[in-house]
Amino acid sequence: MRLSHASHFSFTLAFGIALTGCTLAEPGSAKDENVQPGTSSGALIGAPLDQDHRFAVGICTGVLNADRSCPVPGTANTSRCSGTLVGPNLVLTARHCVEKMGAQSDPADFCSADFTGEKINSTVQITTNDSVLQPNGAWYGVQRIHTPSGKNVCNDDFVLLQLGLQVRDVVPVGIDLHRDIAQQPPAEVAIVGRGWIKERYDSSTLELIESDNGGLTRRMLTHIPFMCAPATDGACSVVDYWSTPPVFHFRAGQLGYGAGGAPGDSGAGVYAQDSFGSGSYLAISVHSTSTMAVDGLSSGGQGVRLHRHAPFIRQVVEHAALVGRYPVPFWAEE
Repeated sequence: MRLSHASHFSFTLAFGIALTGCTLAEPGSAKDENVQPGTSSGALIGAPLDQDHRFAVGICTGVLNADRSCPVPGTANTSRCSGTLVGPNLVLTARHCVEKMGAQSDPADFCSADFTGEKINSTVQITTNDSVLQPNGAWYGVQRIHTPSGKNVCNDDFVLLQLGLQVRDVVPVGIDLHRDIAQQPPAEVAIVGRGWIKERYDSSTLELIESDNGGLTRRMLTHIPFMCAPATDGACSVVDYWSTPPVFHFRAGQLGYGAGGAPGDSGAGVYAQDSFGSGSYLAISVHSTSTMAVDGLSSGGQGVRLHRHAPFIRQVVEHAALVGRYPVPFWAEE
């Protein structure tokens, strides 16, 4: 598995797209599918710029530059990620954006690794700027990081960041804690992230051929085909050209979709297209990894199923609302 954490550890797991035995169109159904590896023509890489959905925030770990832009990735324990404002003082993002991962207990199984509990950097902040590279923008410091009790890098790759100050000029969105994606899979999903616009690898040597961060500007892609949300571990899998053997088995806490992201898209909100298109924004997942097809281009993505973590998320949301002195949002009610 390739790890490229948002600072170059964007957790861009590259796995191509040959799926088998996935839960796809019908609730609770399992179908044998064999989707051939595609290209990045439908990937979030190079997706249209988005200036409307400002609830899709940027995340930066490490001390800001003198011009108040996010520092260069890979220096001073920094990372650059995407996130979603789900409360005036609360942001949903990927756990690997702020916490280090341990070694795999099984070299052939990426999901055999756990989070270590060690922060990438003690300083974390978020911005509503169009880009984390934008100078002289507004940043909000993270006061507390809420992590789930589980530590698995595949099933538990999300956190909630509690801010010291409230974001008052952006309307937060919510999390769909009632929809079990394995039983009620959407036909399509949408993603808003801040990742690179170009990334291509040689699938034989695994060497990076070309890349462009595109200014890490907010981008949106809609109508992404939904692929898989297994009810049990290993019920569906994808070809992974970074692995030996080249296959990745999904865990029950994950879901897959047909277009992935790039470094910087980690933590982006994933939405069921049927709600996103209607203007009702309820995230069903956090984007954590993306795939690479045999042509070396990103071609698929994977996220964390948030419905399975509903009790923990509700507890954090209630705490943040109490601290911020605002009503608990409707979507967090049981």
